[in-house]
Amino acid sequence: MDLSRKEPKYFTLPASGEKAAEVPDNLWIRCSRCKELLYVKEFEKSQKVCQRCGFHFRLSARERLSQLLDAGSFEEWDRDVTSADPLGFAWEGKSYAEKIREARESTGLNEAAVSGRGLVEGHPLALLVLDFAFMGASMGSAVGEKVARAMERAGESRLPLLAVVASGGARMHEGLFSLLQLAKASVALSRFGETKLPYLTLFTDPCFGGVTASFASVADIIMAEPEALIGFAGPRVIEQITKQKLPPGFQTTEFLLKHGMVDMVVPRRELRDTLARLLKLYVEAGPVSGRASASFLVKKSAASIAAGTPSLHSELTPWQKVQLARHPERPYTLDYVRHLFTAFVELHGDRRYSDDAAIVGGLARFGGRTVMIIGHQKGRSTKENVERHFGMAHPEGYRKALRLMAHAEKFGFPVITFIDTPGASPDMAAEERGQALAIAENLLAMAGLRVPLVAVIIGEGGSGGALALGVADRVLMLENAIYSVASPEACASILWRDSSHAPEAATAMKITAQELYSLGLVDEVVPEPSGGAQANPAQAVQEVGAALSRALEALTKLEPAQLRAERYAKYRRIGRYLEGSGGG
Repeated sequence: MDLSRKEPKYFTLPASGEKAAEVPDNLWIRCSRCKELLYVKEFEKSQKVCQRCGFHFRLSARERLSQLLDAGSFEEWDRDVTSADPLGFAWEGKSYAEKIREARESTGLNEAAVSGRGLVEGHPLALLVLDFAFMGASMGSAVGEKVARAMERAGESRLPLLAVVASGGARMHEGLFSLLQLAKASVALSRFGETKLPYLTLFTDPCFGGVTASFASVADIIMAEPEALIGFAGPRVIEQITKQKLPPGFQTTEFLLKHGMVDMVVPRRELRDTLARLLKLYVEAGPVSGRASASFLVKKSAASIAAGTPSLHSELTPWQKVQLARHPERPYTLDYVRHLFTAFVELHGDRRYSDDAAIVGGLARFGGRTVMIIGHQKGRSTKENVERHFGMAHPEGYRKALRLMAHAEKFGFPVITFIDTPGASPDMAAEERGQALAIAENLLAMAGLRVPLVAVIIGEGGSGGALALGVADRVLMLENAIYSVASPEACASILWRDSSHAPEAATAMKITAQELYSLGLVDEVVPEPSGGAQANPAQAVQEVGAALSRALEALTKLEPAQLRAERYAKYRRIGRYLEGSGGG
């Protein structure tokens, strides 16, 4: 691992024909990536990000605090916690104590960790910042103690906690004392988690070893700066052991986002605003007294007022409704998100394998409260549909949804799901990664959630892939949506042995909103504009918003025990069966 890859070199501009001279206080630096000379004042103004190519140089702990916090708001904790020398470690004629002294002189810090409290746009929080310039921000006893104390103080003070992490791993000079700091940090974090306060991580370049393998990777929300190197084993170690050249981009932030390990990549110029938005979502989680829920509630249509009454488009056949439900211009999940919700922050990844684009989710504001949104997402173009698997999620998509549901339950946020899928992905890769288990775990989790859950079927509700987001307190269904145990084509192939009988199968299975409402299997039919949701998306969004508002208004009044009891009763009574001699 090249530990100097982000250290700027300062230059004077040479006279014609002369070589540039390195000096400590000159006016130009050379970008480590694009090799352009950058004017220092502009470079510092851009928070040490190359104005030419966007390369992020490293920041010191003090620079990081200055970047993120309101001016003058930082109050440092535990500055006097410093390293001891439990092993009397020495190598190549130099003691551990001498190494520590050199690090203090070069950085102006007592240790690699700086902790304290401050404000971000007026929102208080606790911070822990690791400075790579101090012995690679390695995890020694003093760092571990400051990490644990920061978590304890944050919990006692009822403050959200942000950890800005960079590290080369364990501090070898302290032997097993160093390794066990990972356990110390983890037990402290476990106790902090009991407070139900948000814990956020910001990965910066580089972060490896024990820090990545402990408290840094288990935050409620994980952010990362662009192109930071992040992993467990360093690239050089991997190449030496495997005897293979690593591919470009391996272990970068973007690699981790693709593989589901981080929620978002945030350029440095956007970090402060992103952090402030997140803090606001947690701090102002509940409804705001006296505030109108949302603009769409002002204009309730007559159809909305008569909610749940199947009316329009009843003259269409079930097969015609199948075509409307699949219409490529119908509003998708992200269309509803854009027009119904505010302050949406998308969260990515299952923390196990990948970020499945067929499922989207994140935090947002709705009706004066913070909610968690989760939904299937199809694409508009062929390329986007391929990227989003045509709305058919793999196991990692459902595991992302499961993670976001757990997050919502931890902080008491209602969950809103948007269902629009032909079904779960049927391919070999999905089976290899446990598709059935992923769906089963979601069903079990939704059954026991202690927060309200409202599901909206906005298009296709296909089989277990739909139900994996649909065990809800209220199931709303758009007028021309469908919800079925299998697609009409699949049913026709199985029972008629001919998929051309799909229209007959659609009629036989009773898959339309009106039929399912009459059977007591969905709770409300949401009216669509004449011609379908795609004919007037704005009106469709307005109808869905009004229905969601009604559902949440009722559900948020219930205590968790009552909510779960009513959900249990709702699903326990579903079914039609005969018992005893009446069964023939």
